[in-house]
Amino acid sequence: MARKVFISFLGTNNYMQTCYELDGRRSEPVRFVQQALIGFLCADWSGTDRILIFYTEESKKKNWLDGGQTRVEDDSERIGLESVLRGMSLSVPVEGCEIVEGFTEEDIWKIFDTVYSKLADGDEIYFDVTHAFRSIPLFSMVLFNYARFMKGTRLAAIYYGAFEKLGPAFLVKQQIPDPRDRVAPVIDLTSIARLQATNVAASDFLEFGKVGTIANQLSGRATSNDTRAKRATADAIRALRTQLANLDFYIDTCRTDEIQSGKFYETISNSFERALKSPDLLASEKILLQKIKKRLKDFGFVTVNSEANIKAAVQWALTYGMMQQTYTLGQEFIITKMYHFVSARLKDELCDFATVFPSKDDQKKFRIFIGNVLGYDTSKEFTGTDEEKAFAARLLEYPWMAELRRSYDPLRNSRNYLNHGKGQLGSPEKLARDFKSHYDACLKILEKAAADEA
Repeated sequence: MARKVFISFLGTNNYMQTCYELDGRRSEPVRFVQQALIGFLCADWSGTDRILIFYTEESKKKNWLDGGQTRVEDDSERIGLESVLRGMSLSVPVEGCEIVEGFTEEDIWKIFDTVYSKLADGDEIYFDVTHAFRSIPLFSMVLFNYARFMKGTRLAAIYYGAFEKLGPAFLVKQQIPDPRDRVAPVIDLTSIARLQATNVAASDFLEFGKVGTIANQLSGRATSNDTRAKRATADAIRALRTQLANLDFYIDTCRTDEIQSGKFYETISNSFERALKSPDLLASEKILLQKIKKRLKDFGFVTVNSEANIKAAVQWALTYGMMQQTYTLGQEFIITKMYHFVSARLKDELCDFATVFPSKDDQKKFRIFIGNVLGYDTSKEFTGTDEEKAFAARLLEYPWMAELRRSYDPLRNSRNYLNHGKGQLGSPEKLARDFKSHYDACLKILEKAAADEA
């Protein structure tokens, strides 16, 4: 089980007795917001968890140790946070950690090293940002995002005790003399962590064409007690999440049948508008999803079974630099185009291939046969039955076939080099240029041949 870690930065002010509210719970009057948050969050934490309080040399003297505040109205203001937390009899260990002031870039990196070194792999972090000083709030968000990748941590929650809602501190004591009447909300800023995750998801999509990152982030929450509309919205989010993840998987693994079927895109299209109405999605997530929706449409994906989906997937892989997928999908698409062309247009002219591939179960075999013809080395004897040899010979007589095979052969070779780690490939830019040149040529040859045979 992941270790839970509460992290807070301690300031130097003489904090005022205040009640804090979080999720309908209200603390007793406390000087330190950390005391209230730890009471809310850490009461049932175990000895394997941690409370980490970071302080500077000054804040250690003023608020961690006892007696740091000298201008006080009662003795309770002399008690430091260390003693307060010790008095809570917590099961979870509390550790005070000293950091430098953070006035220079060098100091900032020292703080980074100190905080990062305290995190363990897989930690679940609860961050109190209330008294974090200067650049620490911004810096901490970047640090925790870095730790997410490097140590597999998770920023579970971010909290801010909004004392300022009560007014200027120097007036609060006069206007609200009874500490029990000073009630400040604790604001949940956890959505900021989701914004950081959305930034990563946006980068994965815009740079690499990956939509699985945002898919993993989506969460449709609903219970049986919720309205039918909310349950329907949650269902739409879950369906959208599944099919966006499927899109990545289908392209990564070149699942041409699933891509061509269009079912994943049909579900995506049908789920988008309902999902975007969900209050559970952040504005940043909705903007990214709308961009993905537009990009899928612009690439030519359709919601029905169509070769257009394969063509769109080829272009998607090429655009985002997925060379192995580009060549594999592209070569398979050329074979598919040729397979349908032969089946539909040349049946009457060729020997009756129903006798060569008589059953529906032989469709896959026939498609393999077409691929073999396209990649056939004419210096060798064609491998197959006498009927298949005759069929191949008849196909090879078409004048456009030689031209098609000249453009197809580099695609086949490069695919083999990519998939099997052999041969000279050149730069990624050259691979992309060569693919585009030969792939487009194959499609044009087949389109002209189809028009001539019509």
